[in-house]
Amino acid sequence: MSIVKRNHEEQVFVNRESELEELERAFNSTKAGRGVTVFLEGEAGVGKTALFDHFSERLGPHGARILRGRCLYKDDVEPYMPFIDALEPKKTGPVMRDCLPVGLIGLRMEEEKEESPDIPVGLFNTKDADSRILDSGNVEQERERMFNSVRSSISNLAHSKPVVFFIDDLQWADRASLQLLHYIARHVRQAKVMLVCAFRPEELSLEEGEHGLLDIFRRMNEEKLSTTIRVNRMGRESISAIVQGMLEAEDIPDTFINKVYSESEGNPYFVVEVIKSLCEEGVIDPTSHVWSTMRDIEKLSLPGGLMDIVSRRVAKLDYKTKKILMHASAIGSHFEFKILQRALEMDEEELLDVLDQLIEMHLIIEEPSKDGEVFRFDHVQIRQVVYDGLSRSRARVMHKKIGELIEQECSDRLGEVVYILARHFHAGQIWEKGFKYSLMAGESAQSLFAFDEAQKYYLQSVECLERLGNDFSGGRNGVMQEKALLYLRLGELAYGSGRFLGAIEFHKSALELSKKLGDRGLEAEASCRIGLAKSQKGDYKDAEKDLDRALDIFTEENQHLSMALANRGLGYCHWRAGELDDALAHYAAAVESAQDAGDSHLLGTMYIDIGNVHNHRGDFENGLKYYNMAIEELEQVKDYSEIARAYNNIGDVHIQMEKWDTAIEYLDKSVQSAKKIHLSLIHISE
Repeated sequence: MSIVKRNHEEQVFVNRESELEELERAFNSTKAGRGVTVFLEGEAGVGKTALFDHFSERLGPHGARILRGRCLYKDDVEPYMPFIDALEPKKTGPVMRDCLPVGLIGLRMEEEKEESPDIPVGLFNTKDADSRILDSGNVEQERERMFNSVRSSISNLAHSKPVVFFIDDLQWADRASLQLLHYIARHVRQAKVMLVCAFRPEELSLEEGEHGLLDIFRRMNEEKLSTTIRVNRMGRESISAIVQGMLEAEDIPDTFINKVYSESEGNPYFVVEVIKSLCEEGVIDPTSHVWSTMRDIEKLSLPGGLMDIVSRRVAKLDYKTKKILMHASAIGSHFEFKILQRALEMDEEELLDVLDQLIEMHLIIEEPSKDGEVFRFDHVQIRQVVYDGLSRSRARVMHKKIGELIEQECSDRLGEVVYILARHFHAGQIWEKGFKYSLMAGESAQSLFAFDEAQKYYLQSVECLERLGNDFSGGRNGVMQEKALLYLRLGELAYGSGRFLGAIEFHKSALELSKKLGDRGLEAEASCRIGLAKSQKGDYKDAEKDLDRALDIFTEENQHLSMALANRGLGYCHWRAGELDDALAHYAAAVESAQDAGDSHLLGTMYIDIGNVHNHRGDFENGLKYYNMAIEELEQVKDYSEIARAYNNIGDVHIQMEKWDTAIEYLDKSVQSAKKIHLSLIHISE
């Protein structure tokens, strides 16, 4: 790979021709309308990013559109960050400006937006999301609606010229981003879209359980959606070229080259950092064109690894410079000048002088940004070394102060920074604000179908409440109340993701707390959800007990919608247990409650359930009656997925009746209804 800098300006690229040829072959396929996904696999410092940089330079004559997004180390940014980063308006061309949150959040319907030649603002729609997501039972449909909006927008960008979408440091991606990547890779195979993703394999075994990238990587390989280019360490000749390119000195001894090659084991970033370090220490004179060193090469001590070399470079800095880097590392991989300056309470000119020095030393880089003066660390290893060197007490104090500054600075747009504030206040042990922003972050992630991230933030909210104890503004009972509600949310997430055992456990925690509080409404809600989860596991008799307990309380409190849900759950249990008369009785009660609540969607789905029971017992006439009633209700709410299900079931009834032509007619209607889901998505996103 490696990029090295001659006189710190001219870049030299060393020995990656075979990898470049593979990338160019993939791009040629993309130009021909056959979308591809390529993984760049290689350890830290081996040159994956530099390889892509050089590849993108070669694409200049082809007029390709380059989109870049990266995943950040320990920054707890919002779900889908690499896509938000890559598709923000300033990178994709002119777009309409009336969006809700920044980035991709807040998709406008077609009639609400101006015409745009490029990408729509707000691909991730959060409007009314909470009311639709898990209660509707259409999690996959809603997730696909959102994913397809992103996919369609990327495909639209490729209409005029090929798109090359690069995601760096994929090993740090949130699971929602990995799921979206998989979806896009699957659906751009006939578009001029090339996805290139770089990752470090050594990072994939550093977390409990299976790393999310390993799962997606395996699935994409099984589906033949991707190819992998392994970016390996370099040979001695390439390492020699890097050293020669950096120093431009004559007659560099083979003993020195051999020592650098041996110690680096062919890792180009290690070599670059070693040479920089030796120059900074005065061991090598970088201004001389004749080789000279003040020490015996054989006795020269080189660092033992990447982290060691970075640690040595940072250790040589004076205290003031180290302090600036420490605050920057606590802010994040990227940091704004004004936040850093206020956190340090430092004179602007003085701070700028130090930042200029750090840029010259290649420890930080100034980012081109229209939104302010933004810097980032030159390499993630630098931030890791600095941040990991903070004592727990110092890190806590820094995060507290940084959180307060960002909260003040973004007071009129807190929704944009909830993930950042959740991280800082949690790490800063400001538990009440940690609870507040972790809860907001969980709600935001849930609305975007990022269930793993939502669970993480809800559990973090629970931790903050437990740390608060009696200091919570709502007192001890307030803590129990909020924890019970959080456990209900966590159970809902698990249920919506098909993790029914996990849902039961979370809801049992909510049930226990509701009993301690004497909150009958919460007790009923938890019992109902436990019953629904048990029914999905096939534990029908146990589920009935929980649902009966919930129904008794709902009936006492005259909660029509909850009564409908509990009766529907009981109807399902009896149907699956073969107790069809009891099933119909409960479904009838559920219909009555849903009508009282005025919920057309719930009515429509329950009419399908009732039709299924009649169909099960061979009463085709009543089965068809209820399926048609379902379609009438569901047309009002335009739920094409459930409408397709009703038409499919009607077709199935006619197959059983051996009315083949009629069966084909209704099965075709089912297909057409299913297509309407995607047609509506195209209408929204295009």
